[in-house]
Amino acid sequence: MQTTTEILKALAPEFVGLEYDVNLFQLNVTLFTKIHALLDAHAAALDELKSLKATQAAAIKATLNVQLKVNARLKELKELAEREWQPIETAPMHQELLVYCAGDWVEVAHLEGGSDGLECWGGGIRHYPSHWMTLPAPPKEGV
Repeated sequence: MQTTTEILKALAPEFVGLEYDVNLFQLNVTLFTKIHALLDAHAAALDELKSLKATQAAAIKATLNVQLKVNARLKELKELAEREWQPIETAPMHQELLVYCAGDWVEVAHLEGGSDGLECWGGGIRHYPSHWMTLPAPPKEGV
């Protein structure tokens, strides 16, 4: 192991021969070493924090993309469910719907609550539908 004088000669030969306090020099070297180690640890911690932020940002972005896909699929499923025959008790009132009545009668109807339950009129005849579904979207132009 080197003595303090040997370290001083190696690091700062211009100070060799000058009076100095060896204990103070040793303290300064120790403090310098610890400060340097703390700065290295701080730099490493900052690098890790940057990496974590990037990872977190990527995870948030991925989560949002998944959520958007889930929302879009839920919307598709809801629209599909509405295109299936639903019990007439779940039908919305006062809008045009496709209704199914006894005897395989299917028509576009505007439901109203009658004294005998839900009813619709088609061709001047009162019908009591059992199921309903939304009307399909109109055809696109040029089809």
